[in-house]
Amino acid sequence: SAMRLNDSIQLSITLTNTGKRAGEETVQLYVRDKVGSVTRPLRELRDFQKIQLQAGESQKVTFSITAETLSFYRADMNYAPEAGEYILFVGGDSNASQSVTIRFE
Repeated sequence: SAMRLNDSIQLSITLTNTGKRAGEETVQLYVRDKVGSVTRPLRELRDFQKIQLQAGESQKVTFSITAETLSFYRADMNYAPEAGEYILFVGGDSNASQSVTIRFE
């Protein structure tokens, strides 16, 4: 997917509680800039949602990805995204394996 400054992309994941008890899960969204003008962490936490799931229940969680989601203090000291590819990771922690790559133009 590609996005521009005023665009937004909806990123969704469906979680299922496969256990026998109700539980709470914190679904986290991490961003990685593949190539940036400054050195950044491999995965930066940008958003999260807490959900309750009954045993056997599934729930869809959606994150809205905007230019703000991709922004950081660049080498020119402006807080904004840079053109290029970003990898978005979604899951229960920083080891989230569900990912998608988007291009910011």
